[in-house]
Amino acid sequence: MTTSTSTRYALSVLAALAVLSGCGGGPSQLGIASPIQQQSTAGVEHRTPLSLLRLQAQGKLPGPFPVPVLQQQLRQIEGHGRPYLGFHGDAAKVGIWATASATDYLLGQSANGRKEKTLIAIDVERHDCYDPIGVKVDGAQNVWVACAYNSNASASELLEYNRTGTLEQIYNWQPCPPSASFCFTDGYDAAFDSKGHVFASVAFYNYAVGSQEYARAGFEWWNAKSPNSPTLISTGNRCSPVCSLYFMDVDPSGNIWFDYSGVVGSQQGYGLAEITNPTTNPQIVYVLPIGTYQFAGGVYISNAGKTLNVTDDIPRVIYQYHMPLTPSSKPFNVLGPTPTNGIGVGSPSSGGFNKSETRLVEADGYGWLDIGIVSSNTWLRVQNPGGNFALGLGGAAYTPSDK
Repeated sequence: MTTSTSTRYALSVLAALAVLSGCGGGPSQLGIASPIQQQSTAGVEHRTPLSLLRLQAQGKLPGPFPVPVLQQQLRQIEGHGRPYLGFHGDAAKVGIWATASATDYLLGQSANGRKEKTLIAIDVERHDCYDPIGVKVDGAQNVWVACAYNSNASASELLEYNRTGTLEQIYNWQPCPPSASFCFTDGYDAAFDSKGHVFASVAFYNYAVGSQEYARAGFEWWNAKSPNSPTLISTGNRCSPVCSLYFMDVDPSGNIWFDYSGVVGSQQGYGLAEITNPTTNPQIVYVLPIGTYQFAGGVYISNAGKTLNVTDDIPRVIYQYHMPLTPSSKPFNVLGPTPTNGIGVGSPSSGGFNKSETRLVEADGYGWLDIGIVSSNTWLRVQNPGGNFALGLGGAAYTPSDK
């Protein structure tokens, strides 16, 4: 591919993003560029994780966090560079796994106070994993990490580690067809069911076949024993109505629940949807309308499948719903708001419950763990004495978890 052709296709990635304004702050909320911004992206064909973070921080590409969080992470990484943290310690004492999204580490933390010690730091860049976001722990205490993209953003990955932090499997997801001359993809989260299926959200993907260009979003799923044979579930062309997918989980029936940014007529914002029978006859059901949330956050099913938890990043709260949900469903409880730091900012991204469901941990994009005591709805802002959280966290999960 020549440079001129690559530039044209790379620019088409941005041109294919929905042109949105408004929705509680316009592009800074939805992370989608205005036409003027779309024309100022020369050189985007030379994609690196840092260049993509710059585009997200400018609101020119969707990102997993609100734009102010991305801007803070960009300032931190440009000012300090990527630290070297790769080390292994006592895995038996790990109580929380967290993804350091800006520096590409999976951190195994103690879970016993206001300052969590890092016991294990796994360098996921060794496996071509960049911008790790969502993390979940299954019943066997295996750790599942969703990587937004690889080194050139042409594919995404899901890494499976065992409870000791040893890599077990890599699931590659690349939704573009083999005939594509250009592919650009991003993804934030993953989940699993009880029948041996693994799922990942494709936040958005753009590709070209011949002169035809495509911009879409969707999911990929695998049989757990076939990590190289994914099946794509498309949610359709971008912003019809899904613009970008964010976080997800799978209920006991094997159905996918996810939040997304979308457009319906003149309305734009964030909503909640379900995909029924994803491995046999996938059908999308739009359950809670766009505008329900101020910014998409973690989606997590708890209470043996009876409760759906959705994090709303901007007000820093976690809405709890009785399942099954309907378009008329309202939260039966609200956890939070999660803590802020000394200058009054906070950004809970995604998290999960401990095994007894007495505590909830949320990764904060500004660089700490939010730990809530569920019964009293009281929260701690937990920092890391080694500074390993400083550049921002993407996801967190207790081990053992309630899964």
